[in-house]
Amino acid sequence: MPRRTHYTSFARSALACLALFSLGCSDDEPSKNPSHPDGGHDAASEQDSGKAPEPPAETRGLADGIVGKPCSANSDCGSGTCQKMLSVVNTVYPGGYCSGACRTNDECGARGVCASAALPGRTGSCYLGCEDDAACRDGYICRVVSGVGRCVPGAKPLPDHVVGNACTSDADCGGTKLSCASALGPLPTPGGYCSQSCAIDTDCGEGGHCINGINISTINSGICYRLCGDAGCRSGYECRSLSGLDTDPGVCIPITGNDAGL
Repeated sequence: MPRRTHYTSFARSALACLALFSLGCSDDEPSKNPSHPDGGHDAASEQDSGKAPEPPAETRGLADGIVGKPCSANSDCGSGTCQKMLSVVNTVYPGGYCSGACRTNDECGARGVCASAALPGRTGSCYLGCEDDAACRDGYICRVVSGVGRCVPGAKPLPDHVVGNACTSDADCGGTKLSCASALGPLPTPGGYCSQSCAIDTDCGEGGHCINGINISTINSGICYRLCGDAGCRSGYECRSLSGLDTDPGVCIPITGNDAGL
C-alpha cells in the first residue's frame, strides 16, 4: 500500500483562501421607500439596511448579444465592463469578457444569467448562460451549479489517466496549454507532471483529484494531482494527503529534499 503522510504546509502554499461569489440570482425585488413621492429607492436607506443601491438607470442592464463577448476595453461592452482577470485568484478571462452589474437575469440581455455576489450588499455579475461547453467560446467552459450553467474561464478536462504522467511538452498531456507542469506549487516536478488549473475533480480526468482551497465550482483556483491508487506513484514521487486529513485521498507529489535524504 502507498505511504500516506500529512503535508499541511505544502497544502497551504498551494491553495487560495478567498471566495468571491457563487452562482444564483435573487428574484426578490428591492424594497421601495414610501417616503419618496414616486415610491422610488433611497440609496442611503438601502445602504443602512445592508442592501446595495440600484445601479444608475443609464448603466443598468446589458443589450442583447453583449454578455460574454470578447473585449479589450469597457467601450466594447456597451453599458457593461470588460473583465480581464479575477485578481484575487489570478484567473484570466482569455480575450476579455463582457459583463455587468445585475440583480436579475433580465439585466444581462439575451442568454445572460445573473450570478449573485456572496458578499453582502453587492450586486451580482452577468455571465453568458450555457447548457454545455459547446455554447462557450475557446478558453471557456460551461459550469452548471444548481441547474444553471454559465460560461467561465477554464480549459477542457485532461484526458483520463493522464494527470501525473511524465511529460516534456503540453502535447504529452493532451495538448492543453501549460498542462506540462515543471513545478507543483513550490516543488519542482522531476520528469515533468501533467496537470492544469481546476475547480472540480472532473477537470482532471479519470484518476485525477483537484485540490482547491475555494469551495466554488466556477473558479479555477485549484491544481490537478494524480490519485495514488493501488499502483502508488512513479519514481521521484510519493503519496501524501495534502489536507492533513486521513479521510482525504492521497495524491502523488514530488519527494522533498528531506524525504529523499538530501
